[in-house]
Amino acid sequence: MIKGKVTCQISVGSQKYSIVRISGKAEAFKIVNIDGQIVAEAKQKHSPSGVVLSNDVLTLDLAAGTDHSLIIALVTVYGLICGIM
Repeated sequence: MIKGKVTCQISVGSQKYSIVRISGKAEAFKIVNIDGQIVAEAKQKHSPSGVVLSNDVLTLDLAAGTDHSLIIALVTVYGLICGIM
């Protein structure tokens, strides 16, 4: 991970995650585990015609075997902290 882009670090029991901004935008970020593997990636959603939707409309890609409810909770809290939701 590149230092300076890590927005926050989360500990859930023995699991540890970091939220890393992509290209410096609060609307695009990834959640990585302690090993640096990408667990989830969120980006601002575009319509099929290419129109950028509001900054609180996201596309979320999750890795296989990921706890969906945990990731949604992390994305929601991150969005509230950054003021994008």
